[in-house]
Amino acid sequence: MNEIMQRFTAAADDPRGYLQQIIYLDGKAIASNGHIMIWMDGAGTNDSDLPDKTVVNIRKNIGEWVDGDWQPVPDTSDAPICHNCLGHGKVMFKEDECPSCDGEGTVLLKHEFRDEDGNIRSHYYEPECSLCDGSGRILKKEPDGKEITCEACDGYGIAPFEGMMVGTTKVANKYLRKIAELPGAVIRDVDENKAVFKAGKYRGMVMGLVRG
Repeated sequence: MNEIMQRFTAAADDPRGYLQQIIYLDGKAIASNGHIMIWMDGAGTNDSDLPDKTVVNIRKNIGEWVDGDWQPVPDTSDAPICHNCLGHGKVMFKEDECPSCDGEGTVLLKHEFRDEDGNIRSHYYEPECSLCDGSGRILKKEPDGKEITCEACDGYGIAPFEGMMVGTTKVANKYLRKIAELPGAVIRDVDENKAVFKAGKYRGMVMGLVRG
């Protein structure tokens, strides 16, 4: 169970650390990255420590799962390639000092304002660097770097923001590929913003792509 569900968790650098692992709520084991979610029943009674808003969203999404007219998961074998990894599913990276904060993890910003007498005053503050999330380090693409899974396409090598229609819902190809890996998976739309799927003991939902 863990290996299958772990594929649906958030990336290691996701600021929502609680989504980087399988979570438990209302007797269900749940895995999600915020765009796609999978769950199964009969997973114990001890709930994970989650933000209230996350609990509300999970219960809402599970409550909107409906049975109905299922269809096979669309074939994504001819999907366009991911331009981040050029279809390889892997990229070569080296860790380097963040150029935005010079490796400090914070950036010095100045805010100017006028006081009651009309004089210009300056206030300095040091927020966390948004480029490196405060770590002071970034990953740079380098031919002789370390091979890691492409986070844009989840290692599938297909364009992450291209998708196929499932009824009225346009679902990202990388999520269709992920769902198709579940034995016996079928899928159906709920509305243009959401589709649901099932595969054996697993149930799940996936958010649709925004259609321009």
